[in-house]
Amino acid sequence: MLIIASDFDGTICRVYGDEYCISEKDRNAIRCWQKEGNRFGIVTGRGSELFDEESVQMIKLDYAVVYNGALIMDGNRNVIAEEYISRELAEDYAAFIRQFPGLEECEFGFACRDPKAAPTDGNIKGVYQIFTGGNVQEEVDRAVALCNEHYGDTIITYKNGDCINAVKRGVSKATGIRAYMRAVGCTEREVFSVGDNYNDLPMLYAFDGYVVNTADKEIRDLIPNHCEDMDDLMMQAKKRYSGGC
Repeated sequence: MLIIASDFDGTICRVYGDEYCISEKDRNAIRCWQKEGNRFGIVTGRGSELFDEESVQMIKLDYAVVYNGALIMDGNRNVIAEEYISRELAEDYAAFIRQFPGLEECEFGFACRDPKAAPTDGNIKGVYQIFTGGNVQEEVDRAVALCNEHYGDTIITYKNGDCINAVKRGVSKATGIRAYMRAVGCTEREVFSVGDNYNDLPMLYAFDGYVVNTADKEIRDLIPNHCEDMDDLMMQAKKRYSGGC
């Protein structure tokens, strides 16, 4: 059994004409991959609402790692593992972010005792991820650096394009994949990650991953393995696993 761990935005979900979607070619590649006994999952900075995306509903997820590794779920949205920060710390972090005029107000991805119920005060047990965005790249870069300087002992802040994703220290897309690996009992050799942005780097470095050819040059220069799409990635994965060059 081989496992694909794919980023969502910009990696498997891209612009095709007037649509932002998972292409039919990629959907067919995923179906064939799964019919061969392999597994496919999405690893993203988005939350569990990922499952409600129209493009995602057109494929079958075996698992999802959301909030940049803070929440790991199976294909039926059952929680496999989770990591979250306290609400108090999240509120303090959000107040710190307000000093950057080029950034939007923070949004929280709440960890709830009952995930099917509304995130009321009595239901919230913590925060999976803090999210914000900005229009000025220099301001985003400055905020990421200062947030990691001030909160680095408890919260890790990732740059994700023109957005900022912050999660509990020690959490990343790589740790989320490892949590899933422990649950299903697979080895690193069986896992193939693919992404296109800075928050993907932990999983790309950890699993000798791939970058899609549409990624920015800065990311492509950091990662030697490149692929065109899911079909190309899966062919390379099977060849590498079998010992081919």
